[in-house]
Amino acid sequence: MKKKFLKKSLVGILSGTMLFQMTAFADVDKLNISQMIQAGNDVYLYVNTLDDAGRSTGDTMSADQLSVTIDKNETLPVQDAVVSQTLNQGMCYSFCIDISKSITEAEMQEIKSSISAFADRMSANDYAKIITIGSDIQTVCDYTQDRSALKSAAEGIERTADYTYLYKGLSFALDGQRKAVDTMPDRAAVIVFTDGMDDSDGASNEDQVLIDIAETRIPVYVVGLKGQDSSANLNSAGQIARQSGGSILSYNDMSITEALQAISDMTARTYQLHVTPENDSFGKQNLNWRVTYNPVSYSVVSSPYVYSLGMD
Repeated sequence: MKKKFLKKSLVGILSGTMLFQMTAFADVDKLNISQMIQAGNDVYLYVNTLDDAGRSTGDTMSADQLSVTIDKNETLPVQDAVVSQTLNQGMCYSFCIDISKSITEAEMQEIKSSISAFADRMSANDYAKIITIGSDIQTVCDYTQDRSALKSAAEGIERTADYTYLYKGLSFALDGQRKAVDTMPDRAAVIVFTDGMDDSDGASNEDQVLIDIAETRIPVYVVGLKGQDSSANLNSAGQIARQSGGSILSYNDMSITEALQAISDMTARTYQLHVTPENDSFGKQNLNWRVTYNPVSYSVVSSPYVYSLGMD
């Protein structure tokens, strides 16, 4: 993976649903680690506070309310906790759109309008690309900071495919992020619009996507569509999202527009936590990282995010 501050030797295998302990009056229901980045001896964890529906709560966290635990043995103080957006780091977004005929025309129109609104909210340092997933996988707009180009590309997308190679499309998106150049932001996200159906011949599957996630450490956010097929199943897509450090927001809970707004809020309100592990943590494989948020009246603990520290 060609990215500044990242080492190819790092391995991240991410895990799913957040565990929490809290009082009945707590606003924060879940704590989610979406991504981790190592720069020498410094480690940066990207963390969101979420409500029970998976939306960002926008809570203000301070370093003294937070701690990071590695394998339940080493507890690290958080040196800094800063909303990443204030650091002007930028994000690399990959929009993956199912263009099969199983998606309804109304859904496709809402996808287009929601991406247009998302483009308007992008910061000056953000990049985005659009990939269509059908019988073929196509990049219809490569990484750009040009909002007009992004909107135009989205507007031109039509439901033309008879099949959906969903897993192949996700692997393609993750591979594109792996090859992103050093001048682009380290933080990234794949956002996929899908009804969960995969029609591939088995050459690409869920296991391969999970391997790609382990190598790239990129969170996947799924906007779950109802589509035309009542038998469509979002279980696999949801599993991929949760294991990646992302989440699934489905039609059962909110509209496409609301889901993409929620994802925009999450990425904008992500906290960057800075910690420095002890020297003997470096070189160890499959370390389980947890973040604890402990304001006065309750405590919230994330589920483990598995991440191996490379050597200097």
